[in-house]
Amino acid sequence: MLKSCQQFKKSRFQDHFLKAVVDGKQKVLNNRWGVLTLGFIIRRQSLSTTSKRLAAGARKQLKAYTSTMQPLFQAVIDTESEENLKAFFEDAVTLCRNSSIDLKRWLIQVHKDYAKGIEAARSHVFPSVRSVEDYFHMLQCVMNTLHTKLTKQKTKPEARWSPSSTEPWRSRLNPAVPG
Repeated sequence: MLKSCQQFKKSRFQDHFLKAVVDGKQKVLNNRWGVLTLGFIIRRQSLSTTSKRLAAGARKQLKAYTSTMQPLFQAVIDTESEENLKAFFEDAVTLCRNSSIDLKRWLIQVHKDYAKGIEAARSHVFPSVRSVEDYFHMLQCVMNTLHTKLTKQKTKPEARWSPSSTEPWRSRLNPAVPG
């Protein structure tokens, strides 16, 4: 990962403030441990072609400024606990410092999901950095909670909302409402 820091330092982005993303994938290894990744959010300098979902599942092509994530640092973890995340963030700070990147000074935002350990560790290691919760995870939680409350049943895993669902969400909440 040292190569990532050196590439970043030499890039045209070195004079800008940094935005980072942290995400963990739990239970993906044989021993049921997970992988935690910290990366920089890099905004593309030109318009990219992307698409937007419209009513009835149609998609429309449009131009927009988009971002990509440049991975910086990964770790194998047993849980997304505050202790593990603090050590993870502190190791990332040290790695960057060794490459002349002052992560504590340059970092202005951490984009993350709702894991309690991530927020507690972020506020400890990066107290002045803005925390941005992930919209996808928030929407997934809201949709699953609404479905559970409106149907008054336990949600089966196969009935949970996902971005790949082609069925409109309204029909999942109330089958009588057409999508």
